[in-house]
Amino acid sequence: MFSRLNITAKGLILVLVPVLIEISFASYLAVMLSDTFTKLFRVQRSIDALATMTQQRGSLYLAICGALDDKEKDKNKRLTAIETMDIETTPFVLEEGEKFPEFVELREGLESFHKHASVIIAKFRSEILTPGHRPMYRTIIDQQELMPLMLEAKGLNDLAFNIEGQLGAMQPNEMARFQSQFHAWLILGLATSCAICLWISRAFTLDIVKRLKNISENTKRISYRQPLFAVQAGSDEIAELDQAVYTAGQELEEARKRELAILDNATDVLCSIDKNLRLRDIGKAATRNWGYEIDELSGRIILSLLTEENTESTRLGFLEIAEGANQGKLENTIRCKDGTQKTFLWTINWRSEDQIYYCVAHDVTQLRAMEKLKQDFLAMVSHDLRTPLNSVSIGLSMLAENRLGELPARVKSQLTKSRNSMEILSQLVHDLLELEKIGSGTITLQTEVASAAEVCSYAKEQLESFASKSGVNITGPSGDAAILVDVKRLTQVLVNLLSNAIKFSPQGSTIKFDVKQSNGFVEIGITDCGPGIAPEHVSLVFDRFQQAGKSTNRSLKSTGLGLAIVQAIIREHGGIVGVESELGKGSRFWVQVPRLMDEEEEDL
Repeated sequence: MFSRLNITAKGLILVLVPVLIEISFASYLAVMLSDTFTKLFRVQRSIDALATMTQQRGSLYLAICGALDDKEKDKNKRLTAIETMDIETTPFVLEEGEKFPEFVELREGLESFHKHASVIIAKFRSEILTPGHRPMYRTIIDQQELMPLMLEAKGLNDLAFNIEGQLGAMQPNEMARFQSQFHAWLILGLATSCAICLWISRAFTLDIVKRLKNISENTKRISYRQPLFAVQAGSDEIAELDQAVYTAGQELEEARKRELAILDNATDVLCSIDKNLRLRDIGKAATRNWGYEIDELSGRIILSLLTEENTESTRLGFLEIAEGANQGKLENTIRCKDGTQKTFLWTINWRSEDQIYYCVAHDVTQLRAMEKLKQDFLAMVSHDLRTPLNSVSIGLSMLAENRLGELPARVKSQLTKSRNSMEILSQLVHDLLELEKIGSGTITLQTEVASAAEVCSYAKEQLESFASKSGVNITGPSGDAAILVDVKRLTQVLVNLLSNAIKFSPQGSTIKFDVKQSNGFVEIGITDCGPGIAPEHVSLVFDRFQQAGKSTNRSLKSTGLGLAIVQAIIREHGGIVGVESELGKGSRFWVQVPRLMDEEEEDL
């Protein structure tokens, strides 16, 4: 019934209905007040009329008595005035006579008194106007006429006092009746207004509460994935809200179906885990990967699925993610239902608002197996391939240097080429093994405090003969700073960069070392005068099997792994590498490593 009324209309009803009720009662009270004042006015007029009649009766009686005492020459004039005296009548007296019969009796008695007095005056006039009247006539009149008239006047006087007493008592009674009725109607009006307001408010409230409960129940059904109630009829704000909730629920259900379709068809295990590490929502990929049904996994503690050696590290990993960056990765081994063990890499996001971990578990069992095979292969290469290569390289060197006897020039030339190829092959094997060690995290940095200038000098010393042979001069470094590095590894980095600079610099050019500080890091740069690097190739120089440019020394070959090794070693230090180059004007390769800071800087 109220669903078609908007909030404004309901507010107007709550305001206008009590106002209309109050106006109605106020109008009725105004009419009752007017009626009461009219009655009181009539009573007052009746009292005034009664006083007038009483005064007339007294004046008539006194006039008659006075006429009897007047001298003979004035009696006729006085008698004429008495005869012409009129008795005043008022409509109020006549109207009130309906309630007070004494009014009619009083008026009739007054008229009778006037008539009786007129008869006496007529007799008296005839006596005093008759020649030879007797002076003792007054005594006769007193005895025969005035005595009844006095008795009649006394009766009228008593009747007037009785009526006046009733009218006098009528005023406060009427006022008291009006006050009681006024208060009663006022209370009744207020009570009626309050009752109707409360009824309307209650009706509105029950309607609103009922419909809001329906909306609340729909929101719960959305969260519980249950069918929603039908949209409520109406056009007010609550109906619009219900429609919006229903629409949102339908859209959310559609989105949820699409999400579940993605979850169920995903290769990786998608799941959510609460703060107690209990599984909540799990995709069907868990069944395919782990062998457990969804019902078996729901509510189960994830640690119970792990191998014993992974349990504590996984628990600490989840706790660290929740208390730290709210996201992270960890790796553990799951015991599947069929007894097999699989390795999974977990990508975890923690939402503190929901107290939920949202996880993606990727099966890396085969990847780890391949990595193990690769490590085994590298170990085999390290031992079974590098050793024979070194032996062949040594043998070729001995032949080329005539240690085993003089050889023809053409044979020596071919031996030299073969020896250079063997050196490149050995260097390639060495670089591959080195890069794999760094990438797999099997190396440990032995960091110590060192001078950046000294490390640069170590690199220069190892390549002095190569630079001299290439006709290149090395200067610097300019500047120095204390650094916290693995000196051996950083020297390896600088040797690699300096070697590239020598190979790509023309004869007679100069290579410069420089050292400068920047935001908690020390930057070491090597600037050459080589051909430079095209802008489109700058971003590729640190990739594997890429070369920075064309060497001017064609006798030198490169594996294309040197800069990749440089980048890997510097990243292990927590630093970065970069290059600044302009085609035709040379390049500047630089590395940034952590600077040694004093206690005050560390506190900051």
